[in-house]
Amino acid sequence: GADTSVQFMVPRGKIAVLTGEYATEVALTLSGRMRLAGGGALIAGRVLPEEAGLIRQATPLIVMADTTFGEATTLRELKALNTRLHSEVQSQIPLIVIVGLDAVNGLNAVNEDTERAYYVREIIAASRKTGTTVLVSAGHLGTYNRDDLPTDYYIIDLEFAGREHAVEQPWADRFQVEGVR
Repeated sequence: GADTSVQFMVPRGKIAVLTGEYATEVALTLSGRMRLAGGGALIAGRVLPEEAGLIRQATPLIVMADTTFGEATTLRELKALNTRLHSEVQSQIPLIVIVGLDAVNGLNAVNEDTERAYYVREIIAASRKTGTTVLVSAGHLGTYNRDDLPTDYYIIDLEFAGREHAVEQPWADRFQVEGVR
């Protein structure tokens, strides 16, 4: 079949939103929680698949809603992560993965998840100050509220993997990812 590989780099302290049918699976794989089907990845100086266990231990996972991948992250867990990030000048957490943002009504919604959403917004804000990279899976473009995120984030559209413009910076002109075949 066609080569659908895509190469991308998210700079330390930035946010990347993965979109597409398998966005959650890719996010979980890059966090060391699912087996890499082939190839490899470098995550905060560690190599997948060889160091998947170390990557998993170092990468907090925030699950926004109960899914087949796990139960929603509790308010207590969110508060603890938020406190940890705010207490560090330079984060010891290289990567945070957030899955299921598209499964809730967004981080600005007024519903039963308002307090949880507040802490996720705080975690995202703190990550920017401490140099932690945030990887968000959001299903398809338009199924999450762009107001949930700061203005300078990357969109990595996995539906267009291997094609020009698979990666987008909403605040700048689109660019072709170096190394896409």
